[in-house]
Amino acid sequence: MRPFFFNRRILVPFYRLRYKLFGPRPQKAYMCQVDYDHHLDGDSYGCKVFGDIEDLRKHKPCVSACGIVEVKIVRTKIVQPSKH
Repeated sequence: MRPFFFNRRILVPFYRLRYKLFGPRPQKAYMCQVDYDHHLDGDSYGCKVFGDIEDLRKHKPCVSACGIVEVKIVRTKIVQPSKH
């Protein structure tokens, strides 16, 4: 059986079509439950979210007592475009 290789000219329009039909794919992230419950709304310093539970436990050892929340991050619009 021959390996199947995707052609870039076919694959890139497919991803653009998927984005137009279904919107941006939500990203899964983790954060401290106390930050989520109390500091997310009005905190002027912001809250940290982590892409991996182990990174969260490494950088915020309080989560053993506070708890961990899984959140989804979805980009709704670009407020200021990138210059890169």
